[in-house]
Amino acid sequence: MSIFLALGLVWPNLVRSENPSQWAFDQIVGQFHMHGNSVHGINPQMIAHMQKLEPTIVELLKLPKCNKLVHVVLFDSESEYRRYMQHYFPNLPKRRALFIQDRGPGMVFAHVHPDLGIDLRHECVHALLNNYCASLPLWLDEGLAEYFEVEAPDRMQKNSHLKEVKDRIGSGLVPSLVDLESIDNVSMMGSGQYRDSWAWVHFLLHRRPATRAKLVDYLTQRAQGEEPMPLSKSISLAIPMWQDEFIQHFQALDK
Repeated sequence: MSIFLALGLVWPNLVRSENPSQWAFDQIVGQFHMHGNSVHGINPQMIAHMQKLEPTIVELLKLPKCNKLVHVVLFDSESEYRRYMQHYFPNLPKRRALFIQDRGPGMVFAHVHPDLGIDLRHECVHALLNNYCASLPLWLDEGLAEYFEVEAPDRMQKNSHLKEVKDRIGSGLVPSLVDLESIDNVSMMGSGQYRDSWAWVHFLLHRRPATRAKLVDYLTQRAQGEEPMPLSKSISLAIPMWQDEFIQHFQALDK
């Protein structure tokens, strides 16, 4: 989940300090400056995944290289994380992890737990996308984060959304991209909207080169500060029978 704050936020001194000695872990990993109050939960596999995330997104989505660092603040316990977030950001939603953007650098906050890798990838995708092309439609921002949150080998056929998407398609339920595009507030994003956003991103990326090209062109225009045609319209023009292709795409995937 990404949060964009009004101007005037005073960033916590804990993060602004240039003295790395206060952190048990303080390391730049790819596009991320990672800070941890403990080395607990920070392992070589996690570091490797973080190093690969930005190059993977840039290559797959053909985005321009961006040198902005994202700060990632990790806490070794949920209680410490909650205490910190309540102190500095008392009005924000209570989530396991958050990406926060204001006038300063993008910042991701999270705590160690069994699914930390998923949370980190999800929120860091928000941060990276904001660096490349700010103000993406909410559905696309969340759909891409849902897509990249799982480990790379699992992105094609092992996302937890896949079974439900296939089951719904079997019942004749095809998600409306027009409906997703109408969502302009994260409070309108329930589990079904996250699922459908992921499904559309998966379809665009993997159906065929032409669908991926539509997504890449859209993101490129956004990165250049342009306002492209909504994807629902460009897909309908390019693939008049898109519903049939959508169904065929997911029917061909294993559960």
